[in-house]
This record gives sequence, C-alpha cells and structure tokens, in this order.
Amino acid sequence: MPAPPREMCPFTELELAQACEAWVSLDVEMAGVALFLARTGLRWSEAVELRVKDFAETPDPVITVSRAKSKCFKVKPPKHGRIRRVWLEDRVAEYLKRHAEGKGPEDLILPKLRRDNFVRRLNYKETSGGRTIHELRHTYATILITRGVKVETLSEWMGHKSTVTTSKIYVHSLGAEENRRVIAKLNEQRR
Repeated sequence: MPAPPREMCPFTELELAQACEAWVSLDVEMAGVALFLARTGLRWSEAVELRVKDFAETPDPVITVSRAKSKCFKVKPPKHGRIRRVWLEDRVAEYLKRHAEGKGPEDLILPKLRRDNFVRRLNYKETSGGRTIHELRHTYATILITRGVKVETLSEWMGHKSTVTTSKIYVHSLGAEENRRVIAKLNEQRR
C-alpha cells in the first residue's frame, strides 16, 4: 500500500532566517543557493540550468526560466513547457549580479549544483527540520501569498498551468494567520 501523500511544510520567515544562520555557518556558498531557491520559487531542476543570459537587471531585475535539467541529466523545457519570467527582489538581483560577474552569457550563473552535495554540505535534513528541498519553493509561494500577492501573479511566477493549481496548493496554506487577519479586520470594522 503506498504511503499517504506528505503534507506541504514550508518554512515560515522566522524559520527560514534561523535555518539560514545554520546554513551560513556550514557553507556560505550553498546557503546562498538555498536562499536563492526560497526567494525565487524555482524548482531545483530549473536553478541548476539557469544561465547568465537568463538574468536581466534592467528595466527591472528578472530571470527567464526556459530550461530544466531532469534527473537523468537531460536538459529540457521547464515543467509544462512554460517559459516564464520571475521578477526579483533587490537582494536576489544583487546575489545573481555577483555570481554573473566575469562569466559569459552561456555560463551557469549558480555554482555547479548536485543535489546530494547540497544536502551534505548544508546538513540539510537536520538544518531544514526534515523539509525537502522542494519546500523552499513552497516557502517562496506561501510568503508571497501571505503578503497579498495576487494568485494570478503567483501562478505566473511559479510556472503553474493555471491559477486553480496555485490556489489548490497554496491558498489553504494561509490557514490560521489569514483567519486571524480577516477576523481582526471584521472586528475593526465593527468598532
């Protein structure tokens, strides 16, 4: 009998900050990669194939996600074949700018990545509280949605087929925090 599906367990912003402290103490380079994933929502397979030419600083900092590397090391289009653009916070753009320096357009922008090496160097199973690497992607999405980013925008940045997919995965994750916010707003309106 197959195991029941595992419940999504993204980091809260506080948990991510605490994990980052642990990661930096273990390996600064891989800590940067972990934070990059948590601040862009890229899938691991997309991040490992990100090229310097995919990063643009102007007019707005953005990355174009147009390829992924499958588990069998074959380069292919991203999931669902959807090329997408992901707008970047300034700190992520600065991180990419540092990594792009002195490289050609076809060079990989991030350090050469292997999942098992990343996990080992960050002692990821322990320092992440048992979370998967994919939950860095979920962390990005849940943080954006709790900050009020529209589902349509989030869906586009995540590369989902539709907003229905995004809603199914992330809107329920608002949970207690969103319920408290709504009730506080209702209580405030009654006063």
